[in-house]
Amino acid sequence: MNRALRAAFLPFAAFVACAALPARAAVPVAAPAECRVVDLGALDDAAFARLVRLRFDVERNGRREAIAYVTPAQEDKLEALGFAWTETGLCAGAAPAATTEAAAATYHTYDTLTSDLQALAAAHPDIVRLSSAGATTQGRRMWWVRIGLPADSRGDHPVVRYLSSIHGDELVGMELLIRLAHWLAEGYAGDARARNIVENVETWIMPLVNPDGAALGQRWNAAGVDLNRTFPDEYDDPRDVATDRPAETANLMNWQAGRAGTLSANLHGGSLVYNYPYDNNAAGASVYSAAPDDDTFITLAYDYAVHNGPMFSSPEFHQGMTNGAAWYAVSGGMQDWLYHYRGEMAATIELSNTKMPAASTLDQYWSDNRESLLAHLERALTGVRGLATDAVTGAPVAATIRVRGRAEPFRSDAAVGDFHRPLVAGAAFNLDLSAPGYAAASAPFSVADARGPATRVNVALTPLPPNVAAVGARAADDDGVLAAGEATTLAVTVREDGGPLAGLSGTLESLDPWLAAESAGGTWPALRPGAATESNAPHFAVSVPAGAPSGHKVAARVAWTAPDGTRGATAPFFVPLGAAGSLTAAASGLPAAIPDVGSVQRSVVVAADEEIASVAVAVTITHPYPSDLRLTLVAPGGQSYVLAERPWWGSGVDAVFGVDRAPLDSLAPLVGTSCEGTWTLRVEDLEYGNTGSLTKFELRLTTRPFESPIAAVPHLDVAKNGAGAAAFSWWPVGGATRYVVRRAASPASAADFADITASDADPTDTSFVDAANPAAGSAFFYVVNAVGHSGEGTWGHFLR
Repeated sequence: MNRALRAAFLPFAAFVACAALPARAAVPVAAPAECRVVDLGALDDAAFARLVRLRFDVERNGRREAIAYVTPAQEDKLEALGFAWTETGLCAGAAPAATTEAAAATYHTYDTLTSDLQALAAAHPDIVRLSSAGATTQGRRMWWVRIGLPADSRGDHPVVRYLSSIHGDELVGMELLIRLAHWLAEGYAGDARARNIVENVETWIMPLVNPDGAALGQRWNAAGVDLNRTFPDEYDDPRDVATDRPAETANLMNWQAGRAGTLSANLHGGSLVYNYPYDNNAAGASVYSAAPDDDTFITLAYDYAVHNGPMFSSPEFHQGMTNGAAWYAVSGGMQDWLYHYRGEMAATIELSNTKMPAASTLDQYWSDNRESLLAHLERALTGVRGLATDAVTGAPVAATIRVRGRAEPFRSDAAVGDFHRPLVAGAAFNLDLSAPGYAAASAPFSVADARGPATRVNVALTPLPPNVAAVGARAADDDGVLAAGEATTLAVTVREDGGPLAGLSGTLESLDPWLAAESAGGTWPALRPGAATESNAPHFAVSVPAGAPSGHKVAARVAWTAPDGTRGATAPFFVPLGAAGSLTAAASGLPAAIPDVGSVQRSVVVAADEEIASVAVAVTITHPYPSDLRLTLVAPGGQSYVLAERPWWGSGVDAVFGVDRAPLDSLAPLVGTSCEGTWTLRVEDLEYGNTGSLTKFELRLTTRPFESPIAAVPHLDVAKNGAGAAAFSWWPVGGATRYVVRRAASPASAADFADITASDADPTDTSFVDAANPAAGSAFFYVVNAVGHSGEGTWGHFLR
């Protein structure tokens, strides 16, 4: 299409604000730009990888011909990059009219799907439960059914998830999953195979992941997003969190978190093949990217394809199966997320070369796939299975499990403790289990037949002794701030690093002259291993003298007692006095042009020399294709932090991103350092075809004054070790960056003390061993000083 003819379709410039720009951002709130389907022909792998890197929604058919789903602005981008393409139609409305809400036809609509699943659950209440994973962008429900026994509780059963139609114009899978749900529920009473599956497998079926897209007859959701490009990705978006994602993606992530799964299959259309991990790699290249369980995936793929005649005899894929990235690389796909982050053996199954074949062909597709779907369900009962339990109480344990030699872990279910993993046959496997609060455990096992009953390996994990750590505290009053001259209560959060612990009690001990602990003791709710829990009200009464210095962090610890009589004390924790202040600095000289394949930078200067409590950045950019860009923050000390690189929201999206977003590189190392100096934002354009403008760069800090002078070092212990050397330790000082140790044979004056810090193996920690021994009848004297932003603190003597 000629550029001039497309001018009317050019989108608004994309406005990007970030403080922390994520690799992927929130769903755009503006109406999606018009989507068009373009044929790019047989692209070579390098050209295809380039488009993936630029966040084009691109795929390949079985003949390796590339097809892209683009906005008008992306068509301009293709032209600027020199790609040849042919427009073949609009994305929306490309599906048969039968998929729209108003039409009545053989394909289910959202309304008829809802009615069908409601009726199925009502007819089989003993084995079918209908639920919603949440609402879509336009408010439709993402329906799913659980088929299995027991109907209302979890059992020692593998979970198999079948999902379909994440692309709204690929609905064959939806129809097959509806039929599968009916086959299982209706066959349970009289069919032995159906009964075996229902009684031994939890089958979770979500026939329509993208009901908005289906109603619109389009691939994308209602916000113009390809949902199968928005999941956490090991290489491009390594954040396994549901925030800042489309509603449908967040719903799916939360839905999956409710139960540890064994197998997953996401049904698509447009090709005919069983696709298995990995879909992506560090280079984003379309090359075979074998997963640690590659051998098992091949058997799963074979077992699906061999029962599907058209798939197994596909001329494009040998025996109807392919490694995902060997076909074409995908960033942000559901398949790799489920496998890498959640431990499910996940696959993408393409059911038909035509995305939306005539409804009259659905009976044939069911005939082709029924046995494959059932055989895939039954593979969840193979390999290895077992229960991870507490060796003392027998309670289930949520463990991380690996088959030794295979890097990707899987999980035992927190509520049941069961785990399940298909495997190839082998005589010398080992399971390695770990869980917070438990000693690691291992168990050897063998698998006689990859398709036979799973080998059972139950593992009891031994809980570790109680081990409580203090991880934070807050003033439990209206403002939440501990201030000089104040009497209040301190809520203390602790984490249990040992086994499960109920009935913990403790006392707050001040390690600081500027903090008085007034109450006798406190308690905590039951602690799960690895979990942090705040103390029960009324917490701990404390007071701070009126003369407490600005910027000081008062030190305290908790002396705790477990119900079995075990006692211990946490390491010190620190609570800053006073509320943090705010500081905002905005760059001048804006707007500034972002040249094509060039860079621009702007700086702000902060004069205050204060300690950073938090840092955020607000950036606004006008650019028709943000996926060209990399944004980097350079701190006064020269450290560089990438805020965003090739952000996924792409062109044609009018979106604003606030300062609460997480950057690609964490800004946490800046906390505790000085904010003084020059801060620079660098914006780089990495691809040809577009220019833009940086219109805003704003640094937003919360800060506290540095303490001056730094507090004295509190003495902890002095002794001789087994070799007769002086060994001593001290409490850490809030705000200290290092410690200096000095020694003297006589403490007559400061000049008598020599710096011996470097003589210790680790002079940065809070313990020291001096191998030197004094002559008989003499002694050594020691001084330990904390060093902070304002220099060395008050001298204090350790006497030997």
